[in-house]
Amino acid sequence: MIKAEAEKTLKEMLETDSLGILDSMSDEQITALNMAYQALKTPECMTCGWCQRFADETAEGDGWCEQHDRRAMCNDPACGYYE
Repeated sequence: MIKAEAEKTLKEMLETDSLGILDSMSDEQITALNMAYQALKTPECMTCGWCQRFADETAEGDGWCEQHDRRAMCNDPACGYYE
């Protein structure tokens, strides 16, 4: 399966649910599907700069990771905590 097909399939599942599977899924599973869809649709958004735990960003892109209590850059790859 190519990326575009995976994107299309996830979008259809989340928006129209023609297969009726969302009713059998937990909120956590639906959230995971949404995150997977967003990661496929806009992979550039999966960086520290888009995380809710990234704080005090300067004009140069330096900031603070509240999750790991360390300095980070807005374009650093997202960690396992990513929000």
